Amino acid sequence: MFSSVSYALDEGKFFKAQKIFFAARAGSDGAVEKASNAFAKLDRKDPVVMVYKGAIKALEGRDSWMPWNKIGLVEDGLDIIDKALKKGGNSKKKVKDARYDILIKVVAASVMADLPGIFKRHQEAIDLHQELVELKEFASPDLKKHIKKIGKVLKKGVKK
Repeated sequence: MFSSVSYALDEGKFFKAQKIFFAARAGSDGAVEKASNAFAKLDRKDPVVMVYKGAIKALEGRDSWMPWNKIGLVEDGLDIIDKALKKGGNSKKKVKDARYDILIKVVAASVMADLPGIFKRHQEAIDLHQELVELKEFASPDLKKHIKKIGKVLKKGVKK
């Protein structure tokens, strides 16, 4: 028996939070905490929100000073990303013009592509990227742009 799960994503709040996330990813001072706070106001069970929360946790690891904190935070972020992929990686639901499955995979692949080899996620990033490239339907030109960026990062190889 399957249950129909519905998520109530407030698109206005989501797009504001996403904009802050992009600033955080680019390294803007204080943006990681602001992004975390913005996504905390959204439905935590929504897989799109989950994947961004995982990515934010990985950014907290990126910005942490202590090596043991870096690793732990990134691993926590990856655990959240894995849950989002499992929960929404096949969802055809849309947020504006972006399909959930595509958006979740783009965020997951971009995080994994940027990780050092110690996390052993490079092949998974390659697999997700390949899956995205092979899709006949892209949700938006912005997602196409992000998928191309992921490909460029992956071509550079595993970070040391």
